[in-house]
Amino acid sequence: MTMTDPVADMLTRIRNANTAMHDSVKMPSSKLKESLAVILQREGYIAGYDIAASGTGPGSVLEIQLKYAPDRTRTIAGLKRVSRPGLRIYARADGLQFPQRRLSTDAGGPRADADAGHRGRARPEN
Repeated sequence: MTMTDPVADMLTRIRNANTAMHDSVKMPSSKLKESLAVILQREGYIAGYDIAASGTGPGSVLEIQLKYAPDRTRTIAGLKRVSRPGLRIYARADGLQFPQRRLSTDAGGPRADADAGHRGRARPEN
């Protein structure tokens, strides 16, 4: 079965597993999903991820280990996809100002909001 929005499917699976307090969640893997998992791990939202061959068919499976505090409170408060295939949202990289942490993508791939707009240029001095 074809999937029209694999990123939204990934975010929904993580959101549902997080709400149900599961320790991990499995989904079909792709390069984009793997790079999003790398960013989520680097930013501290997930404990880790593994990529394994699918035992039932072609492709591989991405397993994400969710992260919780010692008292089992969630590290992910919410996930939302802003720009989607039916409604694209465009913004200048220097104008991204959000109160929450954001992930953005361009032709160079996904990145965290702290890195947005700095690929191919020197970072501004703080």
